[in-house]
Amino acid sequence: MSWIDELTKLVKNLLDLKKNIDNNTTRLETLRKDLDALNDFTRKVAQVVRENRSQITRNQEKNESDREILVLRLENALLSLENRLMNNAPRGQPPDPPEPPSLPDT
Repeated sequence: MSWIDELTKLVKNLLDLKKNIDNNTTRLETLRKDLDALNDFTRKVAQVVRENRSQITRNQEKNESDREILVLRLENALLSLENRLMNNAPRGQPPDPPEPPSLPDT
């Protein structure tokens, strides 16, 4: 192989490497722009969460309170049913099995 062939091969390799570097540079610029956009979006979401944190907390407390009210209503309905069964049963006999009660509307 002559030195001209080796030089030609070297120049081709250098050109390929230059092309790869240019492609990688372009891809890096695109990735940087995408990352900047993602960072901006993340900052905006974090800001909205900070601004709405008290509302989120109030909603969580309200949901917990609503669940507690439902449990108390269910307990009340069960106790009421038990009381009716005990009052209607003859003494010394177990009460008839009850029909399932309907839950009160919320």
